[in-house]
Amino acid sequence: MTDQTTTSVHAQHIADMREAVATLRTTEPDRNSWDALDKLVDFAEQQGLHFNPDTHANLWGFGSVRVVLSEPDGGFWVRLFSLIEPTGLDDVELYRLFLEELAEQDQEGREDDHPSVHLIEAGDARDLLVHHDFVMRVFATHSPWRKEYFENTKELMHHAMEKSGLLGIFGASPTGFTAIAHLTTEDGEAIKLSMPIRRFDADEVPIVAAPFDDAAEGEEMRITDMTSTYEICRADDAARSIFGPKVDEGTATEMAFRGPALTAEQ
Repeated sequence: MTDQTTTSVHAQHIADMREAVATLRTTEPDRNSWDALDKLVDFAEQQGLHFNPDTHANLWGFGSVRVVLSEPDGGFWVRLFSLIEPTGLDDVELYRLFLEELAEQDQEGREDDHPSVHLIEAGDARDLLVHHDFVMRVFATHSPWRKEYFENTKELMHHAMEKSGLLGIFGASPTGFTAIAHLTTEDGEAIKLSMPIRRFDADEVPIVAAPFDDAAEGEEMRITDMTSTYEICRADDAARSIFGPKVDEGTATEMAFRGPALTAEQ
């Protein structure tokens, strides 16, 4: 389908939606919800979206929600409070996250080009829409299922990184080598931190960029000031070892949608 045909099909779809809203108005002319629907159609027209009333999105095995608007590439928009059951978050927490995202979006000026949330208000009628990118972030950072979500989807994310070329970026290093530091978090969890080696000092100890949030721009440090246990690897091998997919894409997709691991007691 050509771009011109796609545009024509979308224009007809929007025209059909406007006609449907106009028909609904004849039943109860004074309802604010029709104004809200008009604004929803405006948003769909602006963003190139389609209404899909009979479509449901599988949220990575944690539940399904009805899709309000869909994108040509498979992305979708859903209503905020439909996420209560799948994410395990209550309406207050979801609304707080929505308002935070809305404020950040307005501050960055991406409400037109790359919105992740959208608020429609018409009188006492409101509609709170969220993009699937926002849904993914909620699962990854706030849901009580976040550890399982990360574990389930990490292989699919690794495939996406490989396809996008991000593996090459992570594998970039001025020396061609990467230091992998073995660290322990405050919770006692063992982690590995991969850092490009900028140079080696006179004692052949790797010098890396200071990874701390309060580090000055360009600040460097000896890796031995951070840990006594580390590895030195070729940068591209280290990137593939940490971020490269370990299973084929089909298996990774199955893993991504397996949902929470429920015990017999649950």
